[in-house]
Amino acid sequence: MTQLWDSYASSLMQAFEARLQDSTKSLQRDLGDRAAKEATDITAILTELRQSQ
Repeated sequence: MTQLWDSYASSLMQAFEARLQDSTKSLQRDLGDRAAKEATDITAILTELRQSQ
């Protein structure tokens, strides 16, 4: 069993690291998109409030 692990460990670690990087990039993109949408929404609300006074 140890021999099998030794033969696959490096490839598995590379695959896990690649998946981690992909997940991180995806989360960063999603959070950036959410932040931009929230900024747009807040700006629209504040503009609407200013115009209603």
